Amino acid sequence: MKKEFDLPFDYIVVHGSEALKTCMEIIKDTSKGVTPVILGGIDELSHLQDALEYNDSTPESIIKQSENVDIKEFLNNRYKEFPIDDDIMGEWPEDFEPDDDVLISTIDILTGEPLDEVYIALIPTLDSYKVPAYLKLGDWNECPVPEEHIAILKYWNEKYGARIIAATHDIIECIVDNPPKTKDEAINLAIEQYKYCFDIVVQGTQTINNLAANLLNRKLWYFWWD
Repeated sequence: MKKEFDLPFDYIVVHGSEALKTCMEIIKDTSKGVTPVILGGIDELSHLQDALEYNDSTPESIIKQSENVDIKEFLNNRYKEFPIDDDIMGEWPEDFEPDDDVLISTIDILTGEPLDEVYIALIPTLDSYKVPAYLKLGDWNECPVPEEHIAILKYWNEKYGARIIAATHDIIECIVDNPPKTKDEAINLAIEQYKYCFDIVVQGTQTINNLAANLLNRKLWYFWWD
């Protein structure tokens, strides 16, 4: 029997292999006025409940605060102690194979197999960038506070058509309608993403150019905070 959770929004439970398809079907029906967001497996629900209890701000107030976030200032101030040098930039990889298009939040990391149960939140907004306000996402270690998530994801939504499709306690995944199509555009985006999410480079691609190569024409973005 599926365990019931007391969350401030509706949710459904599906097999991991059906999660993305289910979300896309819900997105198409705007009459429901919701954004589907994959929350991951059952273990993630306890993290979500902790976040909801820790931050007692209303979604509306967080969304309002996000309007005061200056994206340029936010990015310029992130990791000032770690300037972007030749080592972190790296060289453009000539023989590069992009990551598989797999939503990490839907699979068992150890086996790579789809989870038997994946929870999908039905967030009461059609603007996916507002999701962090409802999940009270972030505000720990180097993970931005919810209003900062909203501001930069709104910026990327307007520029690239990026929208949140999954959010666990330490991961955000986005689907992207209009990813960068040139090397220069991909590098500029990779620099922004590095400043937003240090760990995807330092503990992931190793260089910004490697990240950029993975962003070129790619319709799935992944962010992870340690």
